[in-house]
Amino acid sequence: LRELNVKIDQLQEKGSDLKDDAKVKWNEQLDELKVQRDHVSEKLEEFNDASADAWEGLKQDLDTAWDNLKNSYDNAANEIDEEV
Repeated sequence: LRELNVKIDQLQEKGSDLKDDAKVKWNEQLDELKVQRDHVSEKLEEFNDASADAWEGLKQDLDTAWDNLKNSYDNAANEIDEEV
């Protein structure tokens, strides 16, 4: 998650050079990416605090949230590379 935070910061820096509509769209995508990152962080906290019985269900939730976050990051990174 720390590594992904660094990558998100790097994407944010790249996106700062965009203009007009591209920048608005980019900022919306970046905001959504940050929401998903926060969701993964919350799931990770739940996971760390979970009992052994709840662990398996939370693991699946965390895996799904992580996959969604990674896919969103990959999509955003591809779009910013196309725009810049």
